[in-house]
Amino acid sequence: MGLPWFFAYATRTQAVRGQVLERAQGVAQKKLSLARFSHVGYPVAPPLEQARIVAEVERRLSVIDNLEHTVEQNIARCGGLRQSILKRAFEGKLVPQDPADEPASQLLARIRAAADSTDRSSAKQAQGSGAAASAGARRRR
Repeated sequence: MGLPWFFAYATRTQAVRGQVLERAQGVAQKKLSLARFSHVGYPVAPPLEQARIVAEVERRLSVIDNLEHTVEQNIARCGGLRQSILKRAFEGKLVPQDPADEPASQLLARIRAAADSTDRSSAKQAQGSGAAASAGARRRR
């Protein structure tokens, strides 16, 4: 469990990857010759220490995997909670209801009536402004 995994994990470190990228050649597909790769410096540790390092890396990767699984479950749960909250909101069950409040249909009718009266008064003002401007233009002639 020591050397092969130790070598694999060491290859993923910034120090080794930086050396590999410095020595690689090419544009679209970089290549690293064996001659250039032989100059990449790798950390060397005694076999027992390699085994301890590999065990610690794998333990931490396992913790990360567990956390990732927990996060995915919580994200899925949040989606369900969001749907549940929206459903309750549209059913009127999210907050206590006041029976004295007017129904939504009456409120919407009142809003429409106010908007219609605003539109009519704006149209009358526009017509009045246009008529006054026309009359003024006729007087100047």
